[in-house]
Amino acid sequence: MIYDYKAGKTIYDTLTIDTASQIHHISSFQVLKMQDSISQKETFRNLRKQLPGFIDSERRTDQLKYKWHQEFEIVLQPSRTKTGWRINPERLRQCVSFAYPWLQEVESEWWRLYGDARNFGGQKSVLFSLSIINNEAMFHDCSFQSPEENYWPVHIFYGSDSRLNLDLNIGGGEGYLNSWIDKTAQKGHKTFVASDNMFANAILGGGLDPKSSDNFSIYAFETTSTRSEVGENSGVRSEMKRKIEREHPESLLPAVPTNHFIPCANHMFVRITEHLLTLRVMSCLNEGIVSNDKSATLTKLLSNINIRGVRGGHFQLKFDGPKLEPVSLNVSHAETISAPPEAFSTVFPHILDGVALNEQFPQQLPSGLQAALGWQANSITYYDLEKKIWETHWKMHVLCRKDPDPRKSAMYLLPGSSPGSQTATDYRFGLLNTEIEEYIRLADLHHGLVLLRYGSSRLYPYLMTRVDIVPILLKELPFHSLFRGSTEGGEHCHYLHQCIYYGHSSRGGGWRKEEPILALFKWSYRRLREKIEQGEQCGDFLKFVQSCFAEVGRDYTGEFGEHPAQQQQTGETEQSLSTIQPADTTVTDREPPVTPVTNAQPADIPVTDTQPLDTPDSIGELADTEYRRGKTVFFTSHQSAEVNKGMVINLTPRKKHVKVATNPKQRPIDVALDCLTEPPPQPLKSQTFVISGNIAERGDKEKVNTEKLTEIVKSLGGTVFSGDVEKAVDASFVIVTSQKEINKPTQKLNKTLTMAYRLGWKIISKKFIIESRNTNTLPSICDYELDLTNIRTAPADSVLHSKVMTNSTMINNHHVVGGHRELKKKLRGDSKRKKPDCAVQEKSLPKKPCTAYAMFSKNVWKSIVKEHPTFTMREVNSRVSELWKEVGDEDRRMYQQQAKENYENRIERYNSADRQY
Repeated sequence: MIYDYKAGKTIYDTLTIDTASQIHHISSFQVLKMQDSISQKETFRNLRKQLPGFIDSERRTDQLKYKWHQEFEIVLQPSRTKTGWRINPERLRQCVSFAYPWLQEVESEWWRLYGDARNFGGQKSVLFSLSIINNEAMFHDCSFQSPEENYWPVHIFYGSDSRLNLDLNIGGGEGYLNSWIDKTAQKGHKTFVASDNMFANAILGGGLDPKSSDNFSIYAFETTSTRSEVGENSGVRSEMKRKIEREHPESLLPAVPTNHFIPCANHMFVRITEHLLTLRVMSCLNEGIVSNDKSATLTKLLSNINIRGVRGGHFQLKFDGPKLEPVSLNVSHAETISAPPEAFSTVFPHILDGVALNEQFPQQLPSGLQAALGWQANSITYYDLEKKIWETHWKMHVLCRKDPDPRKSAMYLLPGSSPGSQTATDYRFGLLNTEIEEYIRLADLHHGLVLLRYGSSRLYPYLMTRVDIVPILLKELPFHSLFRGSTEGGEHCHYLHQCIYYGHSSRGGGWRKEEPILALFKWSYRRLREKIEQGEQCGDFLKFVQSCFAEVGRDYTGEFGEHPAQQQQTGETEQSLSTIQPADTTVTDREPPVTPVTNAQPADIPVTDTQPLDTPDSIGELADTEYRRGKTVFFTSHQSAEVNKGMVINLTPRKKHVKVATNPKQRPIDVALDCLTEPPPQPLKSQTFVISGNIAERGDKEKVNTEKLTEIVKSLGGTVFSGDVEKAVDASFVIVTSQKEINKPTQKLNKTLTMAYRLGWKIISKKFIIESRNTNTLPSICDYELDLTNIRTAPADSVLHSKVMTNSTMINNHHVVGGHRELKKKLRGDSKRKKPDCAVQEKSLPKKPCTAYAMFSKNVWKSIVKEHPTFTMREVNSRVSELWKEVGDEDRRMYQQQAKENYENRIERYNSADRQY
């Protein structure tokens, strides 16, 4: 390095320190201008102008983006579902293992499957994402609830999280998601579902009802009459020893055990807070501290809440006449309201101060509850009783959210482990046994106090789950914490996706757009790719990518060249991505091919599982595999030859019986292996029918009503949909009715038939099902279609001929659904100022004629776009280049002559134009 003795520094320092700071100085005005820009691209364009050479060009950045998007299509294999897009979960798992190398060393991987629906771009959408929740993640700075580093979407689809929409997209027991969970379970890995209660209920089969006698809880066989039971000896709830024993044979994810559905602690806490607050408001309206002072009592309650800053101090209750509207809170509101005064540094009154009566409660404390509470007298005031309810409610929430770093306390160190160890297996995670016992004590108190104050009718399902089920999960979950099953991070992930959605959606106004769901997947892959790029296994990941490309017959290195990181590892200088040949214009992503995701693994460098499923070397191991959880079996009983259907739970220890669930309302039964039989013929398997109207017809040899026909359909492997067809427009059902119903006047047709015709569903006679039963085969459905002439000839303005907008229609790439784009073009076209005849045609003197290739491109461009409307600019340019190679020398000389004539005409227009200055 040359040294300048006069300046007393090297030439390099002179150039970089003295000169560069003057030439490349960015003023505060310019910085503020860039900060206020809402476009990240514009910000970096300005930076490139201010710092020439310091930031890679936009072209090279687009090249890298294009390369990663090509990787996304090949590696994660995106494919269409009924109302959305999904990727291959096994490929995603392998990619995540490259981002987190420590994951390949754990004995068993613990995956959290988050699922929920949110309003998304003006409509509802459902997100399924995978996260890693092993204890080792905490030791490698991997947050369990971070939407940016530990929530990887695997499936996004439009619509609500109804049972039907979930079934249409994830496919049930034979679907891709359950198949992946089943295969990972065989390798020793575990999958836990994190969702709210209603989402879990939809996955498991639906029908949950807080007033039901048999569908009160998804975990146990609890009823409205048993929820108030307490032990005879202790007088508290925990003596009842409730178990998670309910199984759901109709689950869409049968490979996931019921005890792996983790209830969200935040949802339970918020819903119970809303219930308790509603009960307190109703008490204010019904009693009041002083007679005829109800409004003042309610005002005092609102004052105690607002002084804590809930909703900026403007929390209000809404009434519809005398009726209180439902109270709606978020987590922060619920925590601020529920926390005791000692939880704050600022002095706040208790929310019950001046609100609850300070009079004796008319009923005495039960002896068991009195002993558990440590209360000296057998009487208690309204104020103290409700205060204890809120106190236990808060303390249970604190314990549910607890998942500390065990390295910070010696209490979590397992016996025989070294202090200061950095190995996760040396520690206990989550709650200690003493803390779990404390939670059980609080749950007993909360149950007994609410039962005493409000009665058994106020023991809602969320409260009973918190009392009966959470203690079991805290003991049995390998991480002893409910926080890892919280939906907090998943909800943040969904909101983050919403921001990106608006960045990729023209919202009906643009000519072209990228499919927003695909844009979200690509953005997620780029985040994952960046994490891998900065990790230690980037080289191994590239080999994995190359093997994925090789599987589909593509050469990764030939298309994109050597990776810069690989060249740096071998000591070579960084080379440009010159082997990629994108167009000069901004890269627009191509629509990935709609191909089903295969279960094949990459050929050359698959990720090795730490616990591979060994080849069974004994009959017992073979039986364990054959009768694994979630498999459907058929069996007969010794008393009857009737064939029954059930879902395998597990093989009994002696391997002579298999535990089978036949009905979610009944406990699983043990079935002898010799009672298992081959499945009966199921010609209607995977068929869904809707029975509409009067199905009786003249000349029927067999009288079959709707109930009997439903039983026949189910016995043949089919299903019957009994919901509202207007909410099932994305499905594909077969309507069973009679010709008599079809021939009714069109204005008297029922809603089901009207919607079925508009959606193009098959409308058939019940004879199709009867014939299937009689022959045990699937007859041609065309032979049983009813005559729809009466419907087809309906007036043109009838609703029968109106189109139906479905979620499936919304999923397309590059094209905007709706008429606003045509309207927008017309409105903007009419508003443009027309140029006068004397307008200047050439703003500057043309310097030289264009090339023959440019003239050719100008001539064929429009025809290519018209022939291939979904082509991006890159693809159009590629097609032009291919056609140009086919042009002969004579035609090329013709285009050269046209270019010369065009040049002369432009000069003539320039010279003859009447310029106005």
